[in-house]
Amino acid sequence: MSQNSNKIILPSQFFEARTPPKVDLFSFQNIEFYKEHLHYCDVGRTVNGMRFTGDYYWYMNFFPINMLKKDKYGNITDEEIMSYAYPSQEDDYLFKQFEEAKQDGKYPFFITARAFGKTFAVISKAAKNYYTKPLSHNYITASISKHADVTFKKLSESMESLEKLHPTLRMKKLYNSPDYVESGEDIVTADGNKERIGHRSKLEKIIYGDDAGKTRGSRPKFHLFEEVGSWSGSASLKKCYAESHGSFKRGSTLTGEVFFIGTGGQMESGGSEDAKDMFYNPDAFNLYKVKGWSDRPTAIFIPAEAKYGGFYENNFVSDRVGARAALEKERLEKKEDALVYYQFIQEYPFTPAEAFLVRGGNNFNTDILAGQKLAITESGKSLGKLCKLHWKREESKIIGVEIEYTDKGNIWLLEEPDLDENANVFKNLYVGGYDGIDLGTQDTASGQGSEGALTIKKRMRPGSVTSNRYVCIYKDRPKDIDDFYENALMIVTLFDCKINIEDTKRAIVAYFKQRKAFDRFMKRPRITLTADPTNDQKTHLIGTTATPKNFAYGELYTATYIKDYGHDIWYLPMLDQLIDFNMQNRTKFDLVIAMFMTEIGDDELFDQQIKSTKPAAFDFHKYGYYTDMNNIRRYGLLPEYQQNPMGELIFAHAYGQRKSNVLYLDQE
Repeated sequence: MSQNSNKIILPSQFFEARTPPKVDLFSFQNIEFYKEHLHYCDVGRTVNGMRFTGDYYWYMNFFPINMLKKDKYGNITDEEIMSYAYPSQEDDYLFKQFEEAKQDGKYPFFITARAFGKTFAVISKAAKNYYTKPLSHNYITASISKHADVTFKKLSESMESLEKLHPTLRMKKLYNSPDYVESGEDIVTADGNKERIGHRSKLEKIIYGDDAGKTRGSRPKFHLFEEVGSWSGSASLKKCYAESHGSFKRGSTLTGEVFFIGTGGQMESGGSEDAKDMFYNPDAFNLYKVKGWSDRPTAIFIPAEAKYGGFYENNFVSDRVGARAALEKERLEKKEDALVYYQFIQEYPFTPAEAFLVRGGNNFNTDILAGQKLAITESGKSLGKLCKLHWKREESKIIGVEIEYTDKGNIWLLEEPDLDENANVFKNLYVGGYDGIDLGTQDTASGQGSEGALTIKKRMRPGSVTSNRYVCIYKDRPKDIDDFYENALMIVTLFDCKINIEDTKRAIVAYFKQRKAFDRFMKRPRITLTADPTNDQKTHLIGTTATPKNFAYGELYTATYIKDYGHDIWYLPMLDQLIDFNMQNRTKFDLVIAMFMTEIGDDELFDQQIKSTKPAAFDFHKYGYYTDMNNIRRYGLLPEYQQNPMGELIFAHAYGQRKSNVLYLDQE
């Protein structure tokens, strides 16, 4: 592998504490040696205009880690040893961010690729506190034991090696277990009394599980939240942080350093949502922020090419160009297996978006979904366009719906409606699913919240060029909720279809009723009724109730659709949600729930024939010549005798003139 041609030689003073003098531990020379170098660990060290922070100096000189050994020619081998980390500009950068965060009273939150070494870098601070800060209490925390156990074991192994290389720092332990270590010793004084002496510094492993308050009321000097992207359990990451936030300060003074770290490829549904929200909203969580990954400041992200094995060990500055080329080559080699390729991208991300890709827990064929996403992203474009819809009016009367294609639109359209020989939308050709919202952003306390979603599916029609595909998707949470309902009404009018709503958010029902469009709601699907669904049951209820049984139906039908037609899903946000979906956290996946409702609705229409509309019986009084909106003189049913589904007079689709119903604008 390549390296930067100009090797940087770092001043040897930065590493001289690695070799303590071979003298008696209690000698003046030895005491002065450690006094000097522990001072550098406190304030940092500057040599020839270059500076290591105190924490980085400690990491480079006092904290051995598990790493790959070099051979006599300086090449990296596969042999593992406990030794000091190879100096890296990326680690230097990271420790400087830690220092600035502490000065600003902020908490570092950062995401990196696998094998970056961030865990060792962070826990070295816990070890530093243990050896140099009496009475310090240092926490290693995680949501599950798997993550905390590994990290605490790494810390214990590094400290064991540290004490072999620096026996001067060795301290007796009052307690030493896989979960808790405390320095100190019990002695008996000259007068026969028992006394506990020593630093009394502590290292403790905490598993939150379902108890977010486990560290509430503590006074930690150091607190690590490990693998934040895969945080699980009812004690969410945000909740655990909120319960302990008061413990990190005394009044306005920050007394503890708090770290949140995550790894690409370790993201899982639920946990990653909290982690992503915190990453992109650092101010809300008192996080240290940087610029460069979004249109606003974020937490810290370090891309895979910044510190990739084989491209930094022989030179302080990483060969980012070489590392990027090597990673892209490996990505290319993995393309034959979309799922393997997708996982590799997550583990070695170039952007935060790639790092936050999650591994969902669902019954969907993620191989097909990942393959389709790969096909879209690699081609650089997707089918479908963004648009806005507008009511078409004439003399204050609604006469149809027009489409304005614009990059500023929030409705995604893959196809315009298929029209029959009568210039009307085929009956029963389209079906919709709705996962709704009852409040706009102006009505919520946070001004945010989940989004509503409406999906329109084109059903199977013999002879059609395309069939059984999602042709329109609307996902939004506007300031005024009525704007959402109005867009939904225009969509179902454009496609002349019914929608199956998830029956917990019903404010849209009142809105459609007021607009004389109640018939746009599908009656409660027979499969969801408690009685025998094979019977031709009559019900006045609408929508699908939010029961485990009905969600199971939705997941089953959607999984079947993906298996057969996943290669024809062209909306990237839908693919992302399907890949990430987890039933336990379904409220975060509005598009998937809308898809559930659509698939249940499609099943309900299985016995409904897709057919052309019948022209009205000829009445010569209702026919004649008229001028359309384009000033073209036509013959046909006069506009005043036509009505739209809302009961209002409409203008004809202008027989055979489909484009008269569409407004084409240049994309902005």
